[in-house]
Amino acid sequence: MNFTLRRLLVIGCIILLVSAYTDAQDFLGSKKDPVKVLKATSSMVIDGKADEASWKMAKAYSFDYFKNVEKPSDKQTTSFKILWDEDYIYLSYVCEDEFITARMKDRDGWTFVDDCAEIFLIPSSEKVNMHFGFELNLYTTANDFVFMNDMHKEGNFVVKSYNPEYEVAVHIDGTINDNSDMDKGWSMEMAIPYSAFHMVGPVTPLEEGAIWAFMAIRQDRNEEEGQRVTASTIFPLKGKAKDVHDPKNFGFLQFVKASK
Repeated sequence: MNFTLRRLLVIGCIILLVSAYTDAQDFLGSKKDPVKVLKATSSMVIDGKADEASWKMAKAYSFDYFKNVEKPSDKQTTSFKILWDEDYIYLSYVCEDEFITARMKDRDGWTFVDDCAEIFLIPSSEKVNMHFGFELNLYTTANDFVFMNDMHKEGNFVVKSYNPEYEVAVHIDGTINDNSDMDKGWSMEMAIPYSAFHMVGPVTPLEEGAIWAFMAIRQDRNEEEGQRVTASTIFPLKGKAKDVHDPKNFGFLQFVKASK
């Protein structure tokens, strides 16, 4: 697809995105008890290690809600942290993983059937039926999109031409795609700029006290063949479908300053 056509498609979708702010479902999460996101107080280097002073101050959250578990080894631990400043949202995933696996190297491909870190963000505290999605595998291959829930009679609509620039780095403690040995795990850092969200209307600024909605996910693939993965999430998934894209399953985050 050439640049002009892609741009027209994105612009055309803005109308749909803005309308998504007017007809939305309730969130599961409560604004009264949001995840507190500390402001970074040190320079951030995105190298996959998350060893800056600011990361040491951030609270770690585990992904305790699992989907598609078939055996005990499918439940591997994940530690998630998040920070902010006026220009970026910073994300850290530290994942236990005995069998590190990734295949996809094409942007906007199926990274979600690899070992993969995902973040879905709604840059607003309002009831909205859309979110920005970022799904990264261990090659730092990106599947990024704008997801709109219940936009037409067929169901959901996904804008795949959304390809913003952001920083990602991975650190691997083991061997990728080699199940002859036991690995220890991997970690990933992301820095997503606030400018990545400027394509839609009422975007809440990155500032102290602001509230956004989000879902954080890990996809865990332990088998070299096939596409079976186990998903784990920061918030519980309700309903029969246990849909990670359903905004009723999202929680809230609030940007705060670090205490001195």
